[in-house]
Amino acid sequence: MDFFDSLYSIRQNFMAAGLDPPQAIILKSHDDGMKFLSKIRDSGMMLYQIPDRAYKPVEHPDGSMWMEAEFAGMKIHWPANRYATQAGGYVWG
Repeated sequence: MDFFDSLYSIRQNFMAAGLDPPQAIILKSHDDGMKFLSKIRDSGMMLYQIPDRAYKPVEHPDGSMWMEAEFAGMKIHWPANRYATQAGGYVWG
């Protein structure tokens, strides 16, 4: 069973047990989030949430910033990194 079949299986197993599927899966590191995005891109299953990006920054209730992508009806979160821009501001990625 490949990676994406496993994610679909998680969703289906919860539903088969009469439970709602997980609303979100939280990855441990920013690097894991980048690996996840890479797997989606390589598979051709890219899901666009906002123009030109498959993921977006979201603020968690504790004030921390996380990146979010959606796959199989579940939101996948991972810690965001802040990158400086040439204009003097920053972007989350």
